[in-house]
This record gives sequence, C-alpha cells and structure tokens, in this order.
Amino acid sequence: MIPVPKVLYSRAPNLNHGKRQPGRTGRKGSEPMVTAQDVRAVALSLPRTEEHLIHDYVKFRVGKIVYVAITPDETIMGFAFPREERPALIAAEPDRFFVHRPSDARFNWIDAYMALVAPAEMREFVTEAWRMVVPKRVAAAHLGQPLVPAARRGSGAAKARPAQARRR
Repeated sequence: MIPVPKVLYSRAPNLNHGKRQPGRTGRKGSEPMVTAQDVRAVALSLPRTEEHLIHDYVKFRVGKIVYVAITPDETIMGFAFPREERPALIAAEPDRFFVHRPSDARFNWIDAYMALVAPAEMREFVTEAWRMVVPKRVAAAHLGQPLVPAARRGSGAAKARPAQARRR
C-alpha cells in the first residue's frame, strides 16, 4: 500500500451544495460558480465522451475510463490529475483541492469543491483530464495541435541502432 499523508484527507465545510444561487459568485467574486450543467457542457463537447449515472454520481468517460465525476449533491468534482503533481496542488490550496476517498489516492485523481472553482479553471481541468484518457492523435486533432511522430521528437532511438540490428 502506498503511504499517503494525512493532509490529503482533510475536508473543508460543505459549500453551497454546488447549486448556483442568484448573486453568488465563485472563488474570487468576479466569476459565477461552476455547476454540473457547466461541467456537462464542456465534457460532452469533447470527442468520444459519454455521460453515465452510476450510484447517483454523474460520470464522464472515454470507453471505460472515467475522467470527471460529480457527487450526487453537486458539491464536489473529481477529475483525472497526475498523481505526481497532486501533493503540491493540495498543499498549495488545501481549501479547494483534496482526495475525497482514501481509496482514490492510488489513482491519478483529485477532487475540488465546485463552489471554489472558476469556469475557466473548470474548462482547463476537464480538458486536461480528457487528454489523459484519449489517444494523443485524438487530442491533437480536437485541440488543433500537430501530432509529432516519434522519430521527429529528437529521441534519437532510430539513429542509435546500427543498420543490421534494425527489425523490419
């Protein structure tokens, strides 16, 4: 079992139950709070995404891999996030980011309070989580980025082997 620091499991108070209320704004007071409908609009605009309701959790996935989940009360959004970078993000902003369930610590996953996430941040989190689960060519085609073949990346792997050792 991977040892996980206790700070990952700290929980802030339940904030607004994820529902947008008139006059309420998000983190900095200048942008509205993110709702499940906002997340749905972004996620379903991404290729290969399917929406599923599993045990009252709204989940967005590509194939069988879930990349965004929203709790039944719509207060917490979980999303795919690099495990190596997670402790730094949680330490920097523990009031916004955490690991909701101890079992999620072994996955590339992090949770955030939806009331404290700005719409622009949500779009970035959802898009980057989606990029983690789709083939690189699909992400490159959707985001308008050129896909660089492995031989052109400068790895030098093809040049390092002698001609007679290359397999055809």
